[in-house]
Amino acid sequence: MLEPYKANSSTPSYQVGGSLPLNATSYVKRQADELLYQAVIRGDFCYVLNSRQMGKSSLQVQTLNRLRQEGTRCIAIDLTTIGSQHITPEQWYASILSDLAEGFHLNLDFITWWEKVTQVSLPKRMEMFLDQVLLTQIQQPIVIFIDEIDSLLNLSFPCDDFFAFLRACYNRRSDSAEYNRLTFVLLGVAAPSDFIIDRQRTPFNIGCSIDLSGFKNNNVEPLLSGLENWVENPAETLQEILAWTGGQPFLTQKLCQLVVNHVQSVASVVQNTLTPSSEFQDTASQNIASQNIELQETHPATFTPNVALLVKDNILERWESQDEPEHLRTIRNRLLHNGTRAAQLLGLYQQILMGETVTIDGSRNQLELRLSGLVIENQGYLRIKNLIYQSIFNLTWVETQLTQLRPYAMSLNGWIDSDCQDSSCLLGGLALKEALAWAEQKHLSDVDYRFLNASQEQAQRSMEENLASEVLQRERAQIALKAAREATRILGNSRQQARQNKAFPQWRKRFFMGVTLGLLLLMVVLRWTGWLQPLEWALFDTFVQLQPLPSLSSRIVVITIDDEDIQTIGQYPFSDAVLMNVLKKLKQKQPRLIGLDIFRDLPVSPGSDALNEFYKTTPNLIGINKLVGTVVDAPSVLAAAGQYGFADQVLDGDGVVRRGLLTLKLEDKLYASLSLELALRYLDQEGIQPQPQDNFRIQLGQTMIVPLTENAGGYRQADTAGYQILLNYHGDASRFQSYSMRAVLNDQLPVGALQDKIVLLGFNALTVKDLLLTPYSRKLYGVAEPMSGVFIHANIVQQLLSSALEKRPLMKAWPSAVNYSWVALWVLVGGWVGSQGGQRVWVNAIALLLTCLSLFGISYFAFLQGWWIPVVLPGLGLSLSNFILSTVTNRQAELFLLRQTTHSIMQHYKDNPAATKIALEYLKQGEGWRQQKLIESLEVKLGEN
Repeated sequence: MLEPYKANSSTPSYQVGGSLPLNATSYVKRQADELLYQAVIRGDFCYVLNSRQMGKSSLQVQTLNRLRQEGTRCIAIDLTTIGSQHITPEQWYASILSDLAEGFHLNLDFITWWEKVTQVSLPKRMEMFLDQVLLTQIQQPIVIFIDEIDSLLNLSFPCDDFFAFLRACYNRRSDSAEYNRLTFVLLGVAAPSDFIIDRQRTPFNIGCSIDLSGFKNNNVEPLLSGLENWVENPAETLQEILAWTGGQPFLTQKLCQLVVNHVQSVASVVQNTLTPSSEFQDTASQNIASQNIELQETHPATFTPNVALLVKDNILERWESQDEPEHLRTIRNRLLHNGTRAAQLLGLYQQILMGETVTIDGSRNQLELRLSGLVIENQGYLRIKNLIYQSIFNLTWVETQLTQLRPYAMSLNGWIDSDCQDSSCLLGGLALKEALAWAEQKHLSDVDYRFLNASQEQAQRSMEENLASEVLQRERAQIALKAAREATRILGNSRQQARQNKAFPQWRKRFFMGVTLGLLLLMVVLRWTGWLQPLEWALFDTFVQLQPLPSLSSRIVVITIDDEDIQTIGQYPFSDAVLMNVLKKLKQKQPRLIGLDIFRDLPVSPGSDALNEFYKTTPNLIGINKLVGTVVDAPSVLAAAGQYGFADQVLDGDGVVRRGLLTLKLEDKLYASLSLELALRYLDQEGIQPQPQDNFRIQLGQTMIVPLTENAGGYRQADTAGYQILLNYHGDASRFQSYSMRAVLNDQLPVGALQDKIVLLGFNALTVKDLLLTPYSRKLYGVAEPMSGVFIHANIVQQLLSSALEKRPLMKAWPSAVNYSWVALWVLVGGWVGSQGGQRVWVNAIALLLTCLSLFGISYFAFLQGWWIPVVLPGLGLSLSNFILSTVTNRQAELFLLRQTTHSIMQHYKDNPAATKIALEYLKQGEGWRQQKLIESLEVKLGEN
């Protein structure tokens, strides 16, 4: 009797959001815990300033409790409880002092005391409170924690006086020993430079900064206890969690809780599944034993959760609606709340996303980006904090936000509404310069670039008019016009000369060959490693499914034994008498051959003797045995008569049958498969016998069978023991005429349905483990549907018969040398396409798409002709060579032509300096600011020579 698993009722204690309780078992002690404690013990003013939900409040709770145990009087003030809207300075300061009086249980009528000191300034009242009340009534060390210090920045009045007062308290230690007992700890999301806005006053430059970093591998042991008894390898699971969160406390706690919730859900499902009702427990146990099926209990402690899938389903997908408690939206709002700075922050973050090196320089933008929580400082550079942030706030998200933040959005919309005709909407002067500076280092849409280019062209025309006007004022109009025309001529000729320079095509050719040779070497390595083999298999399956739907096989009929047949008989395995009855009825239908795809190495009474006699009188009956793994013999009578073939199939690494094993040699004896035995006996009656050829090839009727090699097609070092061929499937089960065993026993088959055909009898029941994955099992959505072994045999037999009799192509593959040549061809094609697109990205993208479709189409056409050729490897080489040569080469070409054009223009300087300068200005107007700087530097350098 199966015993259900009883899940552990204890639930791990993780807390997502908010301060962790003092006794929380999942609290992780970090270096900041000890640093803050020691600093406070020394009497240092401290501040813990970091992004939100990094555990600042939890750190405060732990430190405050630790200090109290040491005898220190402590209090924590949360400034958000005081408020920041519709509050006066007097109300705010009074709230602070009231909290201190109440929190320290001071002997003071605060309202009366406050009314007595209304004649002095607010900072002075705070000083009097400390001197006359707090430090007088309390003799122990005093630590005041002020949390959410950044809420001060939202007050309607300046808070400079408050922070200046804190600095004054620190400075008074030199002349008042009592103040050595008083320590402040500030916590929040801000920077010390934010505290005193008035630059005429002394900055807030006191105190000890406590760095609160994320969880590290060496301090996350408290989190392990929550995963124990729930996952198989808690440490490994926790490492996967940290790999996603980067140690960010909120996300780490949340993901740990998600893992435990998921495992609890799985355990509950397993418990319900493994608890059968009492009335059929014994029957279930007998059925399991008779079918040799093992059911194992699934304990949570033996479960390995898919952390990546949990992150995808519960955090990344629909992140805005699933962000509860709020975390990711807080980061988003922090980035975008300041409209004047948001574009700069997004631009800086965009550089980091694109892999650019951003060195820490202490700028305001870098500080704001770090306070948002998205990035951290790592060895002097800004890095993205974790993979979850990188996945959500990705380049697409940044580009969308930047689009919404365009500084020229109104002008652009007006220009678009006028069908790009209203030149008054175009930018000019300072607005154009600011727009170009804003667009630098950003990836904008095509309409943005067209708008900016049109603005630049208008600005160039305007500059030409201004230049002409200036020359007209200095010299006569005729000379100015001549100079402008000469400048245009010089610029045109210089550009033409630059394009005709022979040095660039030679460099471009060398670069092209270097890139292609390097990529070919990379493709050889990838082919050798076999990393792309699963993708080639997937495309093989896709091609199989895309083949035109064939007609029903006219030579093969399948008799299936399904679950309903087993229930009707009421016994499994059914007796030899039942089997003989089925075979007799099949024999009466006069089939040419009968393939018995049922293991029958042992008799099943009653009817065993009669079945053996039937075997002896049925020469067209072929049984099966099993050679690989657990050996199963064929029925002794059929084995003695040589009427059997093995039923073993070859599975690829993903469990899919793509190859057919025809023969296998064991202990100097050659065995044939059931499929081969049926095909050869059928063809023998057609007067066709196999004719051995060289290189282990076999001529069979109108086809030549070629054995599969270990590196054929998309395979890499495949196990090709025995004689194997690639399967060219006739179709799924629907492409074969089939009847149930019930129909045979009840004489319900149509007249002549089996006559002169190959009849295969085998299981198609879910309760019998004879189901295998085939190329037809692969689906984009849903559960893969396996195919029973009897239909796979039918496909192999159909493939051999149709190839021998109708010359239907067998599936073949190119030799390795031809495969590498094929890959090299597409690498060259991709490089050539990439080098022809010029600066037009969309042209190159369309050309690349058409080229990839051509590769796919050619490969599919070859597949229909019986050739399996690689697609993934040449496609990868095609894309890489296209990308490299369409970006790097074109960028270098632009710079080369710009240098050559500038050099050619400067050659006219001695003869016509005015026209030369105008030509250089014309050249600058068509370029960005970086290119303009390059032109200016070349102008100075060539002018000196």
